[in-house]
Amino acid sequence: MCYIMQTEKSGKLENSADESLQCETYSPARILIVDDDRSLCEFNAEGLRRHGYEVGIASDGKVGWEELQANRYNLLITENDLPRLTGVGLVKKLRSASMSLPVIIAVEILPSWKSAEYPWLLKATKLFKPYDFEDLLGSVKSVLPTPAGVRATFVPVQHWRSQPSAERLRL
Repeated sequence: MCYIMQTEKSGKLENSADESLQCETYSPARILIVDDDRSLCEFNAEGLRRHGYEVGIASDGKVGWEELQANRYNLLITENDLPRLTGVGLVKKLRSASMSLPVIIAVEILPSWKSAEYPWLLKATKLFKPYDFEDLLGSVKSVLPTPAGVRATFVPVQHWRSQPSAERLRL
């Protein structure tokens, strides 16, 4: 999907359909959220979409593993307490398959002695529960930073075309 974006450098809205504006294409990072709490998962997915990410959802660890094998993602966000395959088990499978995908794992507690027991979690970013969306977004941005010179708000091209007034284009 092509996005219109406003850059720090030009300050202009950019769209390939308008030759007077400089155009850049942006391929949004793809994130998979694995969580059995459907409403929380949908809430977080929608928030991340509003910040320019493409988001897939899986309701348990086994479905998450199947999704990771079938599609390309730039980041996995999972909680640990999942049916059929825990988040820790999912990360272990990921690392056993030599997949270097960055991981954010939501946990209530993770004592330091668990790191020795689960060495594949050492590189995972831990998000401690309870967390709010801003905590999640901060973790995502620390793993998948916004490209240099691009503001965090992206507007899909079809939205821009349907509402062309200058007032609505302010980001």
